[in-house]
Amino acid sequence: MEEQENVQNENSVPGLQQPGRKKVGIIVGIVVAIIAILCIIYFVVLNSPKNVFLKAINHEYQRLDNKLANLSDNDIFQKSKDKTVSTNYKLDFDMNVKDDLLSGSDYAKMIDEINQLNLEMNGTMDRKNKTFAYTVALNHDNDHLIDFGVYAKEKSIYLELKNLFSKYIEFPIEEYDEMFESNTSTNDSRYVLKTIKNAFLDNLDKKDFVQTKERIELNGKSIHTKKITYSFNQKKALEVTQKALEDLKGNHKFIKKAATITGKKESEYKEELNDSLKEVQTELKNTTDDKETIEISVYATGLFHNGVKYEIAIKEDNETMLLSYSNYKDVIQIDALEDSNKIFTAKVTKESKNHYKTIATMNTLQFEMTSVLSKEKNTHDYKIVESQSDMTISGAITTENKTVKRNKEYSGNIIITCNMGVQDQKDIIKFKVNGKSNTKIGEKLTLPTIDKSVEYKEISENDYYEIMNNLSKNETLMNFIANISGSI
Repeated sequence: MEEQENVQNENSVPGLQQPGRKKVGIIVGIVVAIIAILCIIYFVVLNSPKNVFLKAINHEYQRLDNKLANLSDNDIFQKSKDKTVSTNYKLDFDMNVKDDLLSGSDYAKMIDEINQLNLEMNGTMDRKNKTFAYTVALNHDNDHLIDFGVYAKEKSIYLELKNLFSKYIEFPIEEYDEMFESNTSTNDSRYVLKTIKNAFLDNLDKKDFVQTKERIELNGKSIHTKKITYSFNQKKALEVTQKALEDLKGNHKFIKKAATITGKKESEYKEELNDSLKEVQTELKNTTDDKETIEISVYATGLFHNGVKYEIAIKEDNETMLLSYSNYKDVIQIDALEDSNKIFTAKVTKESKNHYKTIATMNTLQFEMTSVLSKEKNTHDYKIVESQSDMTISGAITTENKTVKRNKEYSGNIIITCNMGVQDQKDIIKFKVNGKSNTKIGEKLTLPTIDKSVEYKEISENDYYEIMNNLSKNETLMNFIANISGSI
């Protein structure tokens, strides 16, 4: 018994238990501190009106920026940076009109003339060496109506009017290099736009944000939101612009990239910023608060304050113009209102993975479109209805793109149909365009020898006479014009 009591006494010695208690206390203290820090970050930083506002705006901007980036993220565009891209396009036309509308008229002849038209374009672009060559021919059956070429070399574009003019017409281009921008320039443009956006948003004064709780309806559902609003009048807008320009003026990377995409020297672009800043400062001295205001509002919901709706309201006297945009649970909606009256609305609904439906209404016009999208084929079925006249225009736009040989050759097709009806008469006019394209990478670019040219400003009366005289000798063109004009 004594032994057992001794063991118990030893285990009861305060000094032996203290280290364990200290460790538990330290761990609890750390957990409490972390929770406290997270609460401070959430309620003071993330939950502040300005940060909720900026987070929502920047998130939506990033969506748009990603879409713009995807436009240049394809095989052809990427390869065109250092290799030539050659493309052939062909378009055919087909028009049909109900027989009872043509009865006793000359329109049948005109429609027959249109149906014999076809357009063909061939061209090669060399971004690396900053040259291109394109030829365009509008044909009537197998004969040329109009045939011309467009070529770029040595800081000028040259127009060739084949069989009409013995000289090339020169158009000197001051910003010649910009025509051959690659995705590097695209990235520079994205950086410049993002920097300008940040310069303005960062200079919005946090004390000017107004926060309220609002219940709004989106997609037929009533949801609780936090509404954050920032109001501008002319004076406040000038103050924010002044601060933004001051920030941009001190951003060397911004000035360098902005100068590159505008074709200016860095010193020239910086001088333009200084001039703009001086103009704003002068205007600010002579401006007082006015009654016209612009309110920008963000509606956010959820624990992390995700933006679901955005509004711009222009208020003057008792009139209000409002533009709203929402993106909530696979439905995008845009509304324009004048004093609470909708003047335009558009809604895009993602119905399944690749299936979208668009409905837009403005006054007496309603537009509906169903889109099915995939990597190689996109189909858009559309319908336009004008309620007062009962006029209906419907049809489809189908595009197909195929890789014939990756990094070497690509093919494409486009079919556009358009059917028009009025009241109880359906499809009184049908119109169809068939287009085919073929694109090759790395083909040789051949430019013509431009030995005789005249600048467009220097074209003389004799030059005009030569062109008009040769036009009159083009029997195919003259017959086409005569047949069309005789049917009207």
